[in-house]
Amino acid sequence: MVKVEETIGSVHGVLAVHDLHVWTVGSGMICCSCHIMVDEQSVRSGENVLRAVTQQLEHNFGITHTTIQVEVKAVIQMTCTALRRQPSILRCGAFTSDIAPPLRVGVLECREIT
Repeated sequence: MVKVEETIGSVHGVLAVHDLHVWTVGSGMICCSCHIMVDEQSVRSGENVLRAVTQQLEHNFGITHTTIQVEVKAVIQMTCTALRRQPSILRCGAFTSDIAPPLRVGVLECREIT
């Protein structure tokens, strides 16, 4: 499992790997699911990172079925209507501050940075 995590982490553009799971389906098919953190980038660049990860998993470990969730490390500015405040800076993704309770914004969990 450590080698799988190291391989994913070594792909250009991958900043972090977490929630990694690898298992075998009865037919012998090896499956993998994980989350990868990438910098903010174009959709095409993100797809290239995702493609490189899946190719490395298949080439190095014979993992032919993957489910990879891509998370973007970003600081975004938005109007937070849930808090009824002026535009707030929120940090989104896997690395968040514990200053305020989480807010659900789309599929991202965000916390206000004060």
